[in-house]
Amino acid sequence: MWIAIVLSILCLLWWKRGAVVGPAPPELPPSFALDPLFPFAKAIARAEGFYLANTLPARNHNPGALRLYGEEHTITYFPDDVAGWRALVAQLRLIYDRRSSWYSPETTLHEMGMTWTGNDRPDAWTRIVAGRLGVSDQTTLGELV
Repeated sequence: MWIAIVLSILCLLWWKRGAVVGPAPPELPPSFALDPLFPFAKAIARAEGFYLANTLPARNHNPGALRLYGEEHTITYFPDDVAGWRALVAQLRLIYDRRSSWYSPETTLHEMGMTWTGNDRPDAWTRIVAGRLGVSDQTTLGELV
């Protein structure tokens, strides 16, 4: 009987290892909640797997899976989650300030998904982001804020 209990516990632990446990909600400055771009940033973090335990975005404190400073093969490492969130919101702000090389407020979520993911499962990424925001994949980025 004890063997069955131990095996059950081990199976439960193995099954839970990929569950949505992820990092604890970061201690973010109160201004984040007021930023109109933060819901968009949280939707991107969900699509990038930031909230899943042991994913690269979670381990690298990088909710947007950003590749900054010419890094092509891996996502940037940030010292903590707050720095990662700030970087993601800053990247989104570039779009709305029309200073992004890749996106504009006229870009649709679907188009953004193709570029943001490097065309690696853009439909899934777009579906998650659009679903979290309650919009269609043809919604323009300008319509989100």
